[in-house]
Amino acid sequence: MAVIGINTHTSPNDLMQASLEALAYQLGVVYDQLNIALEQREIAATLVASGGTLLGSPLLQSIVADTLNAPLYPSLEREASARGAALLALEALGIIADVAQVPAEMGAPILPEEARHAIYKQGSERQLKLYQTLLGD
Repeated sequence: MAVIGINTHTSPNDLMQASLEALAYQLGVVYDQLNIALEQREIAATLVASGGTLLGSPLLQSIVADTLNAPLYPSLEREASARGAALLALEALGIIADVAQVPAEMGAPILPEEARHAIYKQGSERQLKLYQTLLGD
């Protein structure tokens, strides 16, 4: 991990914002790879948010939606991971035909804002270059 660009005017809020953005940039790398895999299978992606940290932070939800330029649907399911594992087991046992056919309860989507996406796209590209520089790639 590297923290670059700190100066005497950097506030704790600046550091928190940078941390959330860095997290979203890394999620973006994975999201892009998943989208490529889904396109090969002709499946449309839906970005579903679960977990206490993400669901408890409207700021993080907004940053993720803007960075990925995709609507983010908050999961209203309790124990979403356990639910997903159970559904996959039911599918594997042939009890249900397809996990995707069992609707999940979701909240209203957090919609990306194009202007912020453009800013986050530049930030993501900067972070990727820095990452490559630090790793010597």
